Amino acid sequence: MKVFDFDNTIYRGESSIDLAVYMIRNNKKIILYLPMIFTNLVKYKLCMVGRKEMEIILNDFCQAVMGDKDEVPEIIDRFWQIHAHKLNRKILKRIGPEDIIITAGPDILINGIRDRLHTEHIISSEVDLDGRRFAYLNYKENKLKRYREL
Repeated sequence: MKVFDFDNTIYRGESSIDLAVYMIRNNKKIILYLPMIFTNLVKYKLCMVGRKEMEIILNDFCQAVMGDKDEVPEIIDRFWQIHAHKLNRKILKRIGPEDIIITAGPDILINGIRDRLHTEHIISSEVDLDGRRFAYLNYKENKLKRYREL
């Protein structure tokens, strides 16, 4: 069994950040939240945001900008049509069915390419589309917790 991190390993870059940028470009009401997004993005990149604070930020953002839950699969599909080239094919070839992929990214994003990842053992943040919030944030110490559970 091998363990892979998704962002900056399988995916060249930060998939959640790319999704946020994609959504900003395609959803004009997000423009109102740009100052908050960029401030917290800088804090995140500098590791200045704790898990609890990150959960609050993400849930507030989801409540404000997430539209109809039925639109989400279409948005994710369009995102991957544009960003699939950022998947590292060499790394993908090394992933076997017994391997594990860990990401802080949301399950709705990873599920959009699940068939390309060659394993069902994927640990990610969980999004409750009905409640428009993160049900579980797989961030910092939560990654290790979920890994041990698996």
